[in-house]
Amino acid sequence: MKWREKGETEWHEPRMIQGIVLRRTGRGAGVFRRIGSFKCEQRRMDDDASNGNLSSQRYHEFMRKFEDSGEAVAKSVCAKIVQNAERPKEVFAITVV
Repeated sequence: MKWREKGETEWHEPRMIQGIVLRRTGRGAGVFRRIGSFKCEQRRMDDDASNGNLSSQRYHEFMRKFEDSGEAVAKSVCAKIVQNAERPKEVFAITVV
């Protein structure tokens, strides 16, 4: 469902990020155990009015932190970095037990 805020001319697509929360197991580099999950959504202001637009705020905070430090964190905790000609970006390998 697309929307426009009052006075805007652009349509917005709703966005959502889902992920798993991991904890190191102590069994070596890149080995983790799943301890939870999360979801952040960017929504229309009216849809989020009841909770003070917290979901959209969390979405933007998460994206800012992810873009600022996500790659550095992944490099520091992964088991290895896999380079693939078909996927020119680095891929960070981990194991979830």
